[in-house]
Amino acid sequence: LATSHFDVGGEKVQKGIKGAIYGERGVWRPGDDLYLTFVLFDREHKLPAEHPVLLELYNPKGQLIQTSKPARSLDAFHSFRLRTAEAAPTGNWKVRVLVGGLIFEQNVKVETVVPNRLKIDFQPGVAKLVKEKPAEAALRSQWLHGAVAANLKFDARVRLAPRPTSFPRWPDYVFDDPARVVTASEQQVADGRLDANGIASFPIKLEMEEAAPGMMDAQFTVRVFEESGDFSSDAVTLPFYPYKSFVGIRVPKGDEMRGMLLTDQEHLLQIVTVDPEGKPVSSDKLEVSLYKVEWKWWWDRSGDSLAQYIANTSHVPLLKGEVATSDGSGQWKFQIKYPQWGRYLVRVVDPQSGHAAGKAIYIDWPGWAGRAREEKGSGATRLNFSTDKERYQVGEKATIFLPDAPQGRALVSLENNSRILKQMWVSTKAGENRFEIELDESMSPNIYVHVTLLQPHSGKKSDTPIRLYGVIPVMVENPRTRLEPQVKVAGELKPLQEFKVGVEEKSGRAMTYTLAVVDEGLLGLTRYAAPDLRRKFYNREALGVLTWDLFDDIAEAYGADLSRLLALGGDEEGAAAGSEKKQRRFPPVVLFAGPFSLEAGKTAEHKFTMPQYVGAVRVMAVAGRDGAFGVAEKSVPVRQDLMILPTLPRVVRPGETFDLPVSVFVSHAGIRKVQVQIDAGDRFLVDGPKIKVIEFKKPGDEIVFFPVTVSTGVGQGSVYIKATAGSRKAESRTAIPILAANPRIMETLHAEVPPGESRQIAIKAFGLKGTNDVTLEYSMLPPFNLQKRLQFLIRYPHGCLEQTLSTAFPQLYLKYLIKLDAGQQKKVETYIASAIEKMRGFQAPSGGFSYWPGEYEVHHWTSAYAGYFLLEASRLGYRVPVAMLNPWKKHQKTLANSWTAGPEQSRLVQAFRLYTLALAGAADLGAMNRLRENTGLESA
Repeated sequence: LATSHFDVGGEKVQKGIKGAIYGERGVWRPGDDLYLTFVLFDREHKLPAEHPVLLELYNPKGQLIQTSKPARSLDAFHSFRLRTAEAAPTGNWKVRVLVGGLIFEQNVKVETVVPNRLKIDFQPGVAKLVKEKPAEAALRSQWLHGAVAANLKFDARVRLAPRPTSFPRWPDYVFDDPARVVTASEQQVADGRLDANGIASFPIKLEMEEAAPGMMDAQFTVRVFEESGDFSSDAVTLPFYPYKSFVGIRVPKGDEMRGMLLTDQEHLLQIVTVDPEGKPVSSDKLEVSLYKVEWKWWWDRSGDSLAQYIANTSHVPLLKGEVATSDGSGQWKFQIKYPQWGRYLVRVVDPQSGHAAGKAIYIDWPGWAGRAREEKGSGATRLNFSTDKERYQVGEKATIFLPDAPQGRALVSLENNSRILKQMWVSTKAGENRFEIELDESMSPNIYVHVTLLQPHSGKKSDTPIRLYGVIPVMVENPRTRLEPQVKVAGELKPLQEFKVGVEEKSGRAMTYTLAVVDEGLLGLTRYAAPDLRRKFYNREALGVLTWDLFDDIAEAYGADLSRLLALGGDEEGAAAGSEKKQRRFPPVVLFAGPFSLEAGKTAEHKFTMPQYVGAVRVMAVAGRDGAFGVAEKSVPVRQDLMILPTLPRVVRPGETFDLPVSVFVSHAGIRKVQVQIDAGDRFLVDGPKIKVIEFKKPGDEIVFFPVTVSTGVGQGSVYIKATAGSRKAESRTAIPILAANPRIMETLHAEVPPGESRQIAIKAFGLKGTNDVTLEYSMLPPFNLQKRLQFLIRYPHGCLEQTLSTAFPQLYLKYLIKLDAGQQKKVETYIASAIEKMRGFQAPSGGFSYWPGEYEVHHWTSAYAGYFLLEASRLGYRVPVAMLNPWKKHQKTLANSWTAGPEQSRLVQAFRLYTLALAGAADLGAMNRLRENTGLESA
């Protein structure tokens, strides 16, 4: 029986088992540690204790990067510690947890971000934006350590992007117009300065330059700029309704195979008009059109846009009409006569609001149609009934009210996401009917009451069908599923000092928990909130029980085939490192521990050491035990009486100059004079005094600049800033890479030493300081210049895949050409392994390889070349990931089988492809014979 027109949406549950994956923050940077925790919720204990749990990490291209077992498991909590490479691609990575034949997935975002140093609180003032209804936004900002962000510059921009239009009350209707296409656009909303208290307000009024297909996402980005030029940002996304009212359509259901409608039959188009809240509104005039869309074969992809089609003035509607809606509902009938057939677009336009909705349909002759899909379940067969309350507590009784039914009985079935909990018969009578249900813990978070009202087949006095049915949800709250963990920490922390975090449960219940202390500047980038596992696991669940019966097939029983609603399924769930470790430019402040077990009535204490940092951190505890869950978080400033925040470039090059701003904060009235000193090491030259003095009349912040010139060396630089005021001291050390502006240069000198003699060679260093090295190569034979050629291969500057492979390929055979010592051999092995790892960035999801890293378009010749290298490396004993080689084989076989004769270049690529497949032990004899039979094949 169809149930999608009933309120049965929610989270779909796999085999009655739920799982949640959470991290300690919302965004990571390449090279960061990822602290991920998986929590299993198996309320029926279907899986045995200590069942193995496995985690897989995939990059944005879908490549498996890492497989990991839990670093620590306790009860239902399993914690993992992962790490991405410094050169890892950015984007949406995917985490998959495999347990008990089930798969749970979660996206993790990896981006090259910089933590905020300012706290930004942007409040748009409304939950949704509607055309011609301006909203008044409020903006507050302060430094993370608590100082006021007075008089700082800010700006706000919004990016409008299309999103699917839907309204919960109308799940089967289409509210988007395929004949309108808009690209994401950005517009300025406001700019100005905060007041002396770090506060500003401004109106939000959005305009669309072109007609939108439906709803839009308004993606706001608000930036607040420091005096040094650095900025912190906040992002908020709101739905934007660019029309005062919306029109939606529902087309009839077609055949089972293709959804096809039939010619020579009258079809009914259901139409609704609603306001931005989804409430019905009447419309006096709607324009309905039916267009015949030109058929497009699979090889002809040009001009297939419905927007372009409708915009073409030569295309006129096949049928037109006008419809009015009463209380938001209307209808339009249409029919296509034989021998017409093909693809059509039905479109409804509201000329008053400007919105339109459309859907492509296919209409064909009856002989081409498959068995029509049944449209059972609503209209005259629908049973409407209700409950006495919207929500209940465990232990209460829910009263169900049924309509008048003087004959027959009601079969009541209590169902949840996976099974039937209870069934019973209820006798009915004339007038109001009611019955009660006792609600227990197994019914949380919700159950569904499925009622089938049956009347006698003979002697039936009512003209309604012998079977009416309906489904309603009953929401059940269980207070025992709520844990209330509490974290206790000092009201203020100081950098480089140890601090304690106390953990307890408010009512003394036992629990398992994880603990994290994270920089608010990182959390603010994504508005991260500590995960509420209770909300996740006790979110409303979808109905998971399917019901069949035969009452519609009983003769003369009036199965209500005259009035059906569309039955569609529904779901409401929205929601290689170098050999030497370099100091990180922005080391994240992230402290993670757990999971831990807390016994009933006990408290726990954990010790951490705060890194060199000023700002604010958030202490978060996520807890669970025996089906109860809770979360606690507390933001704590990290500060001292004297603080500094320097701002440096991300990278510099020899000879460059820049001004280094240092923001100095004083929070104690007794500090009047602050001395700021810079130590730039031997990598930088300070142009001017290295010590400057700032005077403060009252607590606040000032900024001081140091002109700096980069010296001639390259490598890793470090700038140390120290501020002192009497016995108070603040320090900061920032690592900054110094990159060369030009490629490496090599000079070679040749000399011959006769027997019994010696020779002195004068070496004069050239190039940048710190980049010079000398290699002496000697041989009884004429020199190979091996070092020069090896360094040329290793340091070849181009980054395409062909050059990467050409750099690594010759090194596979060096040990057969000349005797290498242990150090040289290890270097070669390291370079080859690095090249294989680098190839991950070139492999597309299809298994082929692109020419440049990060691209998704496969380059056929380079793909064959890449496979050849991998096969040779594997043959010579190097480790080649199976997850890289097997998809390549599959992709090559697909291309080999689909190859058609073409120009000379195509034939050469096919020959190379088939050769590498044969080397891989996957020879394709059929493709080989087809290539051999090609008349244009070149002879070797």
